[in-house]
Amino acid sequence: MKPPLKIVITAGEFSGDQRGAELVAALHKHYPGELAVQGMGGRMLKAQGVELVVDAEKQAAVMGITEILGSVYGLWRSFRKLKKLLSTWQPDLL
Repeated sequence: MKPPLKIVITAGEFSGDQRGAELVAALHKHYPGELAVQGMGGRMLKAQGVELVVDAEKQAAVMGITEILGSVYGLWRSFRKLKKLLSTWQPDLL
């Protein structure tokens, strides 16, 4: 049995989570049991079996300069988690 195709997907807001979930669902339909998907997203990507390294709804969803400035540390931490995922997991597709 060959190892699964490793995919990292990122979505930082609702429509990206929605479209990403549709993409992952289609990929699972065409490649059943052949994919491992991790990344950043919300509840829709999670519902499609994506292992969320960063939950965008809790850790990355900010809008406006005031919110961004108040969330710099959390956003930086999320960025570092994704960077570590890319370097350690070494996905086949991003």
